[in-house]
Formats: sequence, C-alpha cells, structure tokens
Amino acid sequence: MPQEDEIIEDASDNAFRVRKIFEEQRDFLRAIVSLHIDDQPDVDDFLQELFLFLIVKPLPKKIISIKGFLNKMVSDRLIDFYRRRDRYKRRVDVHSDIAKSRVTDDRPETLLIDKEEAKRAFKLIREKLPSRECRAVTLKFVNGCSTKEIAGKMGVNVRSASSYISAGINKIKRLMA
Repeated sequence: MPQEDEIIEDASDNAFRVRKIFEEQRDFLRAIVSLHIDDQPDVDDFLQELFLFLIVKPLPKKIISIKGFLNKMVSDRLIDFYRRRDRYKRRVDVHSDIAKSRVTDDRPETLLIDKEEAKRAFKLIREKLPSRECRAVTLKFVNGCSTKEIAGKMGVNVRSASSYISAGINKIKRLMA
C-alpha cells in the first residue's frame, strides 16, 4: 500500500505529465475535438474538462501511442460531454415549460380556469403519483420549498429530490394532456 507522500508525489507527477502532453499535443487535441464540437467555447470547455479528468485519473506509466491514447480519451469523454449537455437541455426545457405556465393573466375567467386546472392537477398528483413523487411535487409547488429543502425533508440527496419532481411533473403533464 503506497504511503501518503508517495500518492502526493504520484499526483504531482501525473499533473506534470498531463500538462506536458497538453502543451505538446495542443494542436492535435484541438483538431480532433473540433471535428465533433462546432462551437469554439464548447471546444475550450471540453478541453478543460479533459485536462482535469486526466489529472485526476492516473495516466498509464507507458503510453505507446500518445495520439492514439488521446484520441481514445477524447472519444470516451465526448460521449459523457454530450450526455451531460442533453440532460442539461432537458432540465432547461422542463423548467422553461414550468416558467411559461406560471405567466398569469389576471382576468377573472382565466383565474377561474387556472384554479380549476390546479385542483385537477393536485387531484391527479394525490391519486396517480407514487408517494415520493407526490410529496416532492407538493412540497415544491404547494409549499414553495427549494429542491435542497425537499431533499432534507424527504431524507434523500438533492439529485433524487430533483428526479422525483421531474418525474412527477412529466407524469402529470401526460395525464392532463
């Protein structure tokens, strides 16, 4: 088992090797990433994430083909990059739908329709959603709790609370359509 000072030395050695590789292969890395990502700021973000990933993940002691190794790392990280971006876009879409639905019209007939729709939605929430999703959605939209507060009240992590809210909203949307 390595000693703590050996681990720190290995980590700093790894950071030095990664920095050296990035300096020497900057043009190659930018070229292969640019083949997959069109937007220049996204290319820069991706290269920064790749750099940090390689610092944290120990490099193999012997790399036979540095360009082959980098190509494989870029390919693997691109998959994660696109997955994260797609998840982010889906979250933004859900939240923008919620924000659009919150735009109010103060006419009495609109308020009555909104109230009727809200009653219908909460009836569906109580009857059709699993208990955790029901509680999360109710805490969010009835009690006005933040996702962090919901997680604390439900005894789950923030990501789980967010998942319960998103799943509940999507199910209610389908049921109300």
